Amino acid sequence: MSLAGLAVYCVLLNTPVREQEFRIAPMWRRAAAFAVDFWFGIFTLGALSGFVHVLLETSRTGKFQWQYHRDYLVATDGVSFVLVFAGLAALVAYFLLPLMKRGQTVGCWIFKLATVNLDGYVIYMPFSTGMRRLFAEFRGVCSPLRTFRKRDEQGRTFYDIESGFTVVRY
Repeated sequence: MSLAGLAVYCVLLNTPVREQEFRIAPMWRRAAAFAVDFWFGIFTLGALSGFVHVLLETSRTGKFQWQYHRDYLVATDGVSFVLVFAGLAALVAYFLLPLMKRGQTVGCWIFKLATVNLDGYVIYMPFSTGMRRLFAEFRGVCSPLRTFRKRDEQGRTFYDIESGFTVVRY
């Protein structure tokens, strides 16, 4: 299932959004797309991480089992620490790569959302700009009251205004 999820993500990542007529996306669409993206990313990356753990236990014991339980630590348990940080980096990449490649995440594709610049064009965003935008969006997720209260007359959020990019519906 995880590999199928990665395949869907790769197809969407390499399918650029075409220039069309855009409208500012309502908050419910943005929130719904984020929820889909978050759960899609967690399930896809969690399944991969869990499978790595199963493979490590199989190589240690010589017996494949889909589940195992131990009351003691072994040397391969240190990999869990590395997998947590690799998973967090992969989750950041899940949201960052579509910004950099004019693509979409799964949630944005489902809810027909795109991130455009102030002129209304979907552009290839440089890494540093994409990270700033992603950090601003993370601040918005962490403070939803501020996100809903601090919107301009067009419906753009504070992080849309700060970053110079807007999430639109097509």
